[in-house]
Amino acid sequence: MMLKLPYRKGLFLFLILSYLSPSAQNDIKSEEKNHQKEISTIQSLPENLPSSFSIPISYLGEEMTLELEKSLSYGKNTRFLIDDGTGKLIEVEKPKECSYIGNVKEHPEYFVNAIICEKGLIGTIVTSESETIEIRPLSKKHKTHEIFRVKTENSHLGKGCMLGDNHEAHDYSMPKIQSSVAKATPLTNTSKSSNKQLLKEGRALTATLPPTTIMDVLEYEIGVEIGSRSFFAEAYNEDLSVAQASAQSIIGNLNRRYLHGSGVKFTLGTVIIRTNISTDPLRDLVTGTGTSSTASSSLAAFKDYWNNNPGEVGTTHDVAVYHVKSAPSGLAYVNKVATPFKYGTMGGNGATSWANGTAVHEVGHIFNLRHTNSSGLFYENRPRVNSGATTAGGRDYWISVMHGSGNRNIGRFSTTEAQVVRQVLNNKRSAGDLVSNPSQIRPFGVYDEYDLPSNNPITIDVIANDYDVNNDVLDVRILDQVSNLGGTISLSAGTGPGGRNEIIYTPPASGLIGKDFFHYTVFDTSGGTDFGAVYVGSEASLFDENSDQFRFDLGTRTSIVWSDYDRVHGDTSNSLYGWTDTTNIGDRDRGSDSGTNNLNRDLCLSSQPGTFETKLRNGKWRVLITFGDRSYSHDNIFVKAEGVDRLENINSTAGAYFNEIFEVDVTDGKLSLEFSDRGGSDAYWTATRIILTYVGALSVGDNNFKNVFSIYPNPANSILNIKIKDNIGGALSIVDVLGNIVYAKKELEMVGGKTAIDVDDWSKGIYFVIFKTDNNKIIKKVIVD
Repeated sequence: MMLKLPYRKGLFLFLILSYLSPSAQNDIKSEEKNHQKEISTIQSLPENLPSSFSIPISYLGEEMTLELEKSLSYGKNTRFLIDDGTGKLIEVEKPKECSYIGNVKEHPEYFVNAIICEKGLIGTIVTSESETIEIRPLSKKHKTHEIFRVKTENSHLGKGCMLGDNHEAHDYSMPKIQSSVAKATPLTNTSKSSNKQLLKEGRALTATLPPTTIMDVLEYEIGVEIGSRSFFAEAYNEDLSVAQASAQSIIGNLNRRYLHGSGVKFTLGTVIIRTNISTDPLRDLVTGTGTSSTASSSLAAFKDYWNNNPGEVGTTHDVAVYHVKSAPSGLAYVNKVATPFKYGTMGGNGATSWANGTAVHEVGHIFNLRHTNSSGLFYENRPRVNSGATTAGGRDYWISVMHGSGNRNIGRFSTTEAQVVRQVLNNKRSAGDLVSNPSQIRPFGVYDEYDLPSNNPITIDVIANDYDVNNDVLDVRILDQVSNLGGTISLSAGTGPGGRNEIIYTPPASGLIGKDFFHYTVFDTSGGTDFGAVYVGSEASLFDENSDQFRFDLGTRTSIVWSDYDRVHGDTSNSLYGWTDTTNIGDRDRGSDSGTNNLNRDLCLSSQPGTFETKLRNGKWRVLITFGDRSYSHDNIFVKAEGVDRLENINSTAGAYFNEIFEVDVTDGKLSLEFSDRGGSDAYWTATRIILTYVGALSVGDNNFKNVFSIYPNPANSILNIKIKDNIGGALSIVDVLGNIVYAKKELEMVGGKTAIDVDDWSKGIYFVIFKTDNNKIIKKVIVD
């Protein structure tokens, strides 16, 4: 039997407005300090549930217009369960869907999530600083609301909200972000249009090619439980409609990030609201989260109850979360979608804080996302100026839903976060339901990285790796006109594949040294937009193939390079050195920490064999490789040099670094090092540094030495050619039959492995050619006629 509850016609707005709530990232105890309270009247509250609407609010003289569109939360298994007074859960009629998402017109980077319910306007606005603005109703009759700032003091590292299950190893696999190809283009040959014209928002899309990355959308079900400790506290004050609305709001928050970036769509499944203190089975078992002393046992109790009571909670949820009465915080199992450990607990003293950023963050853990300080991912910058930068410099904040400092956050994934979640989707396709015709979603701008070969302008097809879950045709327009370091950004209209636009980057007048970045706007056929970041780098190479030593710092394109080292990242492949196949080579910057310097903080890695090759002269070389990873342990790493195993079963523990050294003979003008992992508990090989040092000329055995050295023609009458295999170094001398030295060279000048000696003026007769290395000597007779 389904219990029907009365639905009152007097509707107000229950609002969550966020840039990305710090509660999503802050997994340790927080202190809230309220100040700057103001009473405001909000007149324009809708009396129905429109498909979209706008509403103005005002605080401390600032006007903000909330532009909202309805977001559907319910799925095929949505149901609300409450206590019937005896401890039995009964299903009640679902309230009308009343969830909205949108933006603030005056601050496009602010994310808005709203619920229309009976209690009035309850909301949270998170600024780019460590403050939030709370909105709470005072008088329904007079439509007055209390608005005030909340100062939240907390750590930005987000410690303590990931939990292993002791049953499965973590999956450390990370996707490889494929960048587009930049082509050098003289400006005089480029079709350019006026930036002023191309900056117009209404410019029509003329491209014809769909994105290279084809997306599909899979739907996953999330279960929710609101415990009696929260329901009877300030968060809900025993109001069922507020609790139901809060549960609905989680869907819009998640889909804003997950659907847009990764094609993961959430729907609401079973919602349990514990409306009876005496019969709540988890009231004394789920009491903490985050770094609380009871956090781990609370999460385990929630997991066990939902796993062991399928008759009550059902079996269709892929993820489930529990609202704990506590300061903003959370705890979740990592990478456990659709497994027995698919659970997270989320703290918040209000009805909105836990279901907003905290939910995005903790569900992120369940989808294999880590905190920014330990993930090994790269997080691109958000735009320096929302409307586009016209000067160099500006704010330097990066994007992540997994970070705890407000100015770092934004209402969307970073590229690598989106790719990690998409990888989980691909691994868990059987758990999701395919959505054949998803609603219109804006495109996603994937960050790009390019090496600038010279200080000439380059034309970049920035759209090549962007995507859209609707698979709409995409195009680009200018956002920044000036890059961070002062480069000029312009549009190359219609010059890309399918007639799409491209971006021209012109380096600063003084030239580019180091890394520069700028942002563009990607838009689709429906007018949806997103920004994308582009990184352009130029570094002077120290490489000289005739050198006696080569130093390579393995890491990312953007991490710090150790002094006197050449950078090697996952895509390094040139005519002098690099990976023979970059497809599966990844790179990470783990960040600095005690015991981890700028050389060891970054690394290259892969779960597949990878071969690094470099040109160098023939001879004996000493190879030094530094192993270690700040964040993770690795085992069973092997290294082949010139096709032969030279290092075996290399194991490293997290945060420890060490060198392995061996020598190898090079005879073909290049050194090949193959890295691989051959089993164990971790599937990845890693390396942070390679140093190659010349030891000396090759030693050749007596039996083989005669094949190294040859002379021709014999007899010779004008030119005598000396050929030495593999450019082996040594001294050459020629004596006559009386022992007189007629020619001597301590080091031969070889061209193509040979040298020519003019014997035209020599007396006719017999001569002896002597070639000597450190360990061998051979004498050959030649006749000059």
